[in-house]
Amino acid sequence: MNFKLFKAISVGIVFAATAMVNIANAGLITAIGDVDAVNINSRAANVTLLDNLLGNNTNVLIIGSWANNSRVTGLTSHWSSLAGVSVSTSAVSNIASADLSGFDFLFYMQSAFALNTATVATQQTINNFISNSGDFLFVSQNLGNAARSDSYNTFLSGIGSSMNTSTSNCSGSSIFSSDALTSGVNNFIINGCNGVTGGTALVTNNGVVSVAYENVSQVPEPSTLAIFALSMIGLA
Repeated sequence: MNFKLFKAISVGIVFAATAMVNIANAGLITAIGDVDAVNINSRAANVTLLDNLLGNNTNVLIIGSWANNSRVTGLTSHWSSLAGVSVSTSAVSNIASADLSGFDFLFYMQSAFALNTATVATQQTINNFISNSGDFLFVSQNLGNAARSDSYNTFLSGIGSSMNTSTSNCSGSSIFSSDALTSGVNNFIINGCNGVTGGTALVTNNGVVSVAYENVSQVPEPSTLAIFALSMIGLA
């Protein structure tokens, strides 16, 4: 066999295997369109779905300007009481990779009265976290404000999500999709949320999706693509 061809094929196999591992290890992004949905002090029934979203993760970081809001403190205490689970909070909108060291679950609690102010660098940091098997929960509510909705959607796109928030209002009885994440869920109280489009619907209220999720695959680094391309050029 031509040595150059053999070398190119070998590099290609390694590249493909690496990409497959990255896809397999990609984390989960979940979007909830009601900031009060995580308030288990007033909506205790919601805890089952929230626990399902936590899954087997044990090291949680909650960020965002409402990370320590009263809507969140009940859930923080509850998760902290679970065996082996540790929860940290930081009321910041921007983080660096070092801030995520040791965490496997990131929860961004967006203020319902403000634009999302996460920088492009933070969005990339979160994208990398998800791509390397971290799970991510984004809770927001735009209250029908288009500018806030646009800022949330810019953020979601920046972290690699195809989901969007809409200004559609959702309320009423919850209908649950058949999914492992809704296992054991008997109720999830939603009242006045913004809709979520894209992803896989988990909860729908009067025809508007209030909770959805998606798996996001890692995009190979440009340098890796370049190596593969150069190996093929070598065949010429």
